[in-house]
Amino acid sequence: FVFQASVGFFDDSVLRWLAIGLVPTTLGILGVVPVAKRVKTSLFRLILVFIIMLGGFSCLYNGFFR
Repeated sequence: FVFQASVGFFDDSVLRWLAIGLVPTTLGILGVVPVAKRVKTSLFRLILVFIIMLGGFSCLYNGFFR
């Protein structure tokens, strides 16, 4: 990413949004690590399948109705 940005692959708006989202993303990752260690593997898999299913339904909806 650093090399792509240094040769001008990204414009200023991309770098601005990256700077805006970097702090909340980092805080979210650091905040979820202790919680993720306590969640059972089977529950985590169920949550992951549910999130993937929602993404699939979203793609289907956007593909057929937009």
